[in-house]
Amino acid sequence: MADRLDILVEQAGKKFGRDWIFKDFNYRFESGKSYAILGHNGSGKSTLLMALAGFYAISRGHIKWEQNGAKLEDDVWYKHYALSSPMLELPEDFTIDEFLSLHFQLKPMKADWSIARIYEESGLDAAKNKALKQLSSGMRQRVKLLAAMAADVPVLFLDEPCTNLDDAGVDLYKRVIGECQNQLVLVASNMKVEYDFCEVQIQMEGLR
Repeated sequence: MADRLDILVEQAGKKFGRDWIFKDFNYRFESGKSYAILGHNGSGKSTLLMALAGFYAISRGHIKWEQNGAKLEDDVWYKHYALSSPMLELPEDFTIDEFLSLHFQLKPMKADWSIARIYEESGLDAAKNKALKQLSSGMRQRVKLLAAMAADVPVLFLDEPCTNLDDAGVDLYKRVIGECQNQLVLVASNMKVEYDFCEVQIQMEGLR
């Protein structure tokens, strides 16, 4: 993963009905840096994160994804990032094994990771043949997080990454996120334990 990938935001705004979530937002998210998008519940931090990932259309302005200075087209952007969010549902009838196999057909895996390591880190080896719908919310969150953080992509989006995690799950997150420092990492959160490694903090209250 040698490519540089930046996200350029120009006069961007998003509104629901008459209410602006953010507006006139200008920023460059730079390759290899980590950013925390902060705000109280309902402030729009997840909305901004999902807009940056291309899941939400913005109401005005532009969000551009640049690879080594050249614009990436929308139809190939998805290949360059991994995302974990409570808004994304797992395919519930898949087993963990089936989901991970499919995921890593779509995203390359980092050289120091393997399916076996994911099971070892997550403690889910005994459940690998269970359907995802049979797992607890905390177990599903571990699967989501490790699938995203083990992907060899330039950009990592994490929306409230410790949701439903117990203390051991939070420790797992803190340990593994330390291996993602060469990526562009964006975390939407209001819990310090989720973003205390981030170099830059962006407050949603300042974007209206």
